[in-house]
Amino acid sequence: MKSITTLAFLLTLLTAQAQRYTDTYDPADEDVKSLLGKGNELNGFGGVDIKFSELVGERALLTGAYGGLLVNRRYLLGLAGYGITTEIEFEGTFNDEPRNLNIYGGYGGIIIGGMLFSKEVI
Repeated sequence: MKSITTLAFLLTLLTAQAQRYTDTYDPADEDVKSLLGKGNELNGFGGVDIKFSELVGERALLTGAYGGLLVNRRYLLGLAGYGITTEIEFEGTFNDEPRNLNIYGGYGGIIIGGMLFSKEVI
């Protein structure tokens, strides 16, 4: 029985093949790879946002929006902008005179980012 098992094992080893090597290189198949080439997926994203902060010791509310493109479910490219919506008044000096002053302003910028595990459910 032992000799039959050894013979079957040797025959399996002689006939088994892991992989065959074939040279399929074709220089015509080489395409230029780019971020926005054909076959890529391009989606949009956007939304509104509310942020809270503290300016001159008072609470400040900033509202804004953001939006952009999601390329191949991996790269984020977009813009965002926010503005101060609460009236913040404080005492200060202007031209060497004490006055009640207000803060107005906002900010904006570019969104650049990436996503990890972009094809996972969670």
